[in-house]
Amino acid sequence: MTLPGILSLWNKSEEFEDIVKTIKGNLVDKFWFSGLKTSARSFFISALREETNNSYLIITDTQENALQIYQDLTTFLDLFPDKSKNIFLFPSFDILPYEDITPDPQIIEQRINILKQLSLKNENRIKDKMILIADIKALLPKLVSPRTFQNISRELKIGDVLKKEDFLKTLLDQNYQSVEVVEKKGEFSTRGGIIDFFP
Repeated sequence: MTLPGILSLWNKSEEFEDIVKTIKGNLVDKFWFSGLKTSARSFFISALREETNNSYLIITDTQENALQIYQDLTTFLDLFPDKSKNIFLFPSFDILPYEDITPDPQIIEQRINILKQLSLKNENRIKDKMILIADIKALLPKLVSPRTFQNISRELKIGDVLKKEDFLKTLLDQNYQSVEVVEKKGEFSTRGGIIDFFP
């Protein structure tokens, strides 16, 4: 039997229908599920997402488990090409708390992109359901509110006129590093009236 066929049978089971009715009716504040392992857990989440109009935050104990669930969900939800997946893996920093080391710029970029999606969702500019997967370590650093994130975000378009000093201050406020030659994300350099930066 194909996976779509299995999912169809699962969705028609009495136990699963009861769970969906309870969630849709907001009949309880919390659910406690146990016994589901590895891919079975992801299969259950996929079915739940398809039957409810909810977004979900999935918190795992390790980054490895978060990645496994992300990969499983991507596979299962690929079975529904007509629907937007909107699955995001929120990465944890590759450093320990209070280490005086700059996090990997790629991880910072991934986290910022996801925060952007969440802020748009918060403003109802994104209507589709979302699944966000994160290990507990990824959620420990304090995050800005969606409103603050929107206030500090800057969108540049071709033809925009910027004041050099104001824009340099914006880059520094957002922890860009001033360098001689820009080579990686989060760096900028100035030459006369030209600002070179890698967003």
